[in-house]
Amino acid sequence: MKTDDILKTLADRQFKRLMGSRGTFRYRRRLGNETDMWAIQGRVIGVLALGKSMGPVLAEAGRKLGTALATRSLPMIQNLPNYRSIANARSLSEALLSSEWGFMQSTYQLSRTGILNMVRYEKNDLVVFQVEECATCTGLPNLGEAVCYYLGGQLAGATGVITGRSVGFVETMCQAKGDSLCEFTCNVSKP
Repeated sequence: MKTDDILKTLADRQFKRLMGSRGTFRYRRRLGNETDMWAIQGRVIGVLALGKSMGPVLAEAGRKLGTALATRSLPMIQNLPNYRSIANARSLSEALLSSEWGFMQSTYQLSRTGILNMVRYEKNDLVVFQVEECATCTGLPNLGEAVCYYLGGQLAGATGVITGRSVGFVETMCQAKGDSLCEFTCNVSKP
């Protein structure tokens, strides 16, 4: 989608919002539209309309937030009586039982960011997350490209704190490309 088309889409949506039709749309069946998705999407798409070079800027901002949240939260989780570290997990099923994963998943759902699922886990190598009902792109028209840089950065930042390693990410699926959900492949660096 061209920059002019993106800006026209945003302007049309803002007009509909101001005219009161916003409440008639229900894009997120389970999480609802309580989060001001239009404001989130307007900011993200507006920044991306400035040029493709803005994607890494959004990713780095998300990474800083994910890193800060995980850094502050991890000590609290580690003090829980039944704490299970993801670092000890040898498989996806064990990773899904970790305390860090439970906290991360509930944080995303309670904040209405999206429904977060871990679908692949390879110890000290790779984590694949899927996000349903993503606040960044659910309900957007097909833009022909992935736009969830900020969310991918958050996931990579939090995963980096949890693993104690540097983590990169690639968004392999995005609802803004016409996919049914968003998917992020996080690659954990070797020590």
